[in-house]
Amino acid sequence: MNTSMKNVLEETACFRCQDMALASACQLFGFPIVAIDRQAGNKSAVFVIERKEGLDDLIGAFWTRELRVDPLSYWEHCRSVKNRLYKDV
Repeated sequence: MNTSMKNVLEETACFRCQDMALASACQLFGFPIVAIDRQAGNKSAVFVIERKEGLDDLIGAFWTRELRVDPLSYWEHCRSVKNRLYKDV
């Protein structure tokens, strides 16, 4: 497999987003954040989530406001993601 094809496969194997609320929802539903890519010289971060079956449906439900969550569990995941984000800053 050539390097170009390998890079494409690795890119599509993960979902990347900058939205902490979406990343928290993904984690709540069993799609863990595998890495946080902090942008050099920038305050933003990119959450890297392994792409598995069902992730795209979850993302769609999140953006169309159809996703239903337990509020306390969601809040706990938001705090967990935030703590992980600022842990080594």
